[in-house]
Amino acid sequence: MQPRQTSAFPVFLAFLAMGFADAAGPLVSQAKEYFHITNFAAQFVTFSGLLMFGILSVPASVFQDHKGKKTALLLGLAIMFAGIASPAIRFLPALNYTFPLFLLTMLLLGAGATILQVAGNPIMRDVSATGKYSRNLSLGQFVKAIGSLSGTLIPVVAVRYFGADREAIFAIFPIYSLVLLIALVACLSLHVNEQRAPEHTSATFGSSLAMLGNNEQACLTLAEVAKRYPTAAPPIKKSAEREMQKDHC
Repeated sequence: MQPRQTSAFPVFLAFLAMGFADAAGPLVSQAKEYFHITNFAAQFVTFSGLLMFGILSVPASVFQDHKGKKTALLLGLAIMFAGIASPAIRFLPALNYTFPLFLLTMLLLGAGATILQVAGNPIMRDVSATGKYSRNLSLGQFVKAIGSLSGTLIPVVAVRYFGADREAIFAIFPIYSLVLLIALVACLSLHVNEQRAPEHTSATFGSSLAMLGNNEQACLTLAEVAKRYPTAAPPIKKSAEREMQKDHC
């Protein structure tokens, strides 16, 4: 079996892919130019991606609890790949890549990223060597930021050095597709601990929402911040302490 400390690389690729969903913001102005749409319609580019975070967060966590973290991670990558690969249809003579199809691309990108964010942190714990989880998680967030930044930089490079101009909106798609495909293949080899405690009860949509009003669980979770992340930034620790005082923990 592959050593745990060397198997974190595929998960870092997944964190990089998480950042791709943030490309929706920089693409707004380019979508306006390419599709000749109004400012109001262009805002749906960002909205369609963010919408998935609100809709799928809880269902994704329930799915992960039933099917496993690795399955959820692979599903998130597959959905993102399907969305990113969809602009390829503009090369088919019988089909046109319209603005509604572009919004579908953003929806799938946001949906996949939501599932990745649900699965990413827990699976990083499984693949990290003892004592390295906090470090790997911080590094994963840095890698995610690189993915977020790429949505701004790639179109700029495409215009400046390759004369893409109006086609710059499509510059990110082949690059993202390649990264997602590599991440998908790499994550297939992950060794993830999917064992459950005998007393484990499978999550449901209702039980997940009920946790929002569980004061005892909130206190236990906030108390873990200082225990599991002793090197966390002072503002994070102070925020956790304030919440504990507010909840009378």
